[in-house]
Amino acid sequence: MMPAAAEQNGPAEELFWTTRSTLDAIRTTLDKLDAALAVVDKRSRLGRGFLRRPVKHAKLSLKAGDITAYRERIKSYNIVLTSILQMVNL
Repeated sequence: MMPAAAEQNGPAEELFWTTRSTLDAIRTTLDKLDAALAVVDKRSRLGRGFLRRPVKHAKLSLKAGDITAYRERIKSYNIVLTSILQMVNL
């Protein structure tokens, strides 16, 4: 969220706050991705021994939609940050 003082300081300040909010959103997305992958990697009673791989594969299949959504968000954040860096270089 951009403070009221930032609105008065011009485009550089606005760019800073946009970058900061984008980086915060990236951190949140990566934390959610990490949590989703932790669920897949978590061991259970059923997932011991010879059933370990099929159980992990089933968990991964259940989380595949979430992981794909996080991947798309990360791609869009990459585009935003690339645009910001190009603006800085101008």
